[in-house]
Amino acid sequence: MRSAQRLATAWLALFVLTAGTAFSQTVSETTGAINGRVADATGAVLPGVTVTISSPAMQGIRTAVTADDGTYRFPAVPPGEFKIQYELSGFSTISREGIRVGLGFTATVNAEMKVASLTETVTVSGESPVVDITSTKTATNFDAKELASLPSARDFWSILAATPAIQMQRIDIGGSVYTNHGMVRDLGGAVPFAAGGGWVQVGFAPMAARGIIINNPNEIAAPDTVCRSSCTADGFHIFGPQQPTLVLGQVLTVRLPKGVTLSARGEYQGGGWIQDGASFNALSRSVRWPTCSRAYPILYPGGSNDSLHTGNIPQLTARERKECVPANTNADTFWFPQDFWKLRDVTLTIPVGWAIHRATSATLIITAQNYLKWVNDQLRLFDPEMVGRDALDSQNRDIAEHIPPPAVITVNLRVAF
Repeated sequence: MRSAQRLATAWLALFVLTAGTAFSQTVSETTGAINGRVADATGAVLPGVTVTISSPAMQGIRTAVTADDGTYRFPAVPPGEFKIQYELSGFSTISREGIRVGLGFTATVNAEMKVASLTETVTVSGESPVVDITSTKTATNFDAKELASLPSARDFWSILAATPAIQMQRIDIGGSVYTNHGMVRDLGGAVPFAAGGGWVQVGFAPMAARGIIINNPNEIAAPDTVCRSSCTADGFHIFGPQQPTLVLGQVLTVRLPKGVTLSARGEYQGGGWIQDGASFNALSRSVRWPTCSRAYPILYPGGSNDSLHTGNIPQLTARERKECVPANTNADTFWFPQDFWKLRDVTLTIPVGWAIHRATSATLIITAQNYLKWVNDQLRLFDPEMVGRDALDSQNRDIAEHIPPPAVITVNLRVAF
């Protein structure tokens, strides 16, 4: 009998504990709460008061009625600014505006209602609660306006670093990886074909780089252009995909004393092939071109006004014979690996609010873009992003006669009063 009583007592205690825990969980990591107590002018609690909340952050309105002890509760409300209205027959309607609720925050708003001799609404002005008296946790909510005012990036770690009471490490390192390995599996009975500057054939990447390979480019010999691997039916060579197969992003942020931040962002692209159409167009028109600087004194020993000495062609390398002799120039040999790395930007952020009178905040931001890069040796002349089409938005990539991405320095001063 005593065992049964102890068991019943334990179950009752567990029920009360569970119910109390569930009742107290009115907020979460993505919501807040509003509660309070309503009383009359003498301090006596008022049950049966209709409490209504509304907000631009919430669809429609929510209504609650005060309990016997005069309390009310709105759990799981979205973060934002709220209006609260209290109504009870025989009392003046009260309206509270500008009540702010943040993530994980419970706004306690008490109200005092007075007996009304006629129908009236009283709007009470006052500060929104800034202390959550129901919890010891601290939460910060960044709305669109606050995010727009951040002097640094809007990624998770930058926002976290701007949160009060959060001390980030002095060096943050991040990165991203993008891979692309497509292959044509079936053409539905169609024969391989060229489309938009690329080649489509079963077993190769979509819009592949198809051309003529020079197997001995640096030898003093006749060009060996026989395709021995990755060949099409008509003897051309498939160099590889035109899109990069690997893109690596790098981000480094160094947080210095007094709020100064230095950040850098780099990117590597590899695995893709690009056609140097600009060099082909120039060389096929007999334009003197930097890539043929060794060949010109051999082909034109008398200078720029001399005629081509065909007898000296055997002194050239295989690539020079295909590129530097106008009659031999062929666009299909101008395929090169596009592998490159660029320091996309370096940004220095300096708080300077102390130097501007009456400014609540001020930030000086200095950014340098495209000042450092590495390009594989085979792509000898142009920037690999001087593409005639829209880079990663296009399947075909070739270097056209475009202006390369410029190196730029920008200086911004953001001031709030």
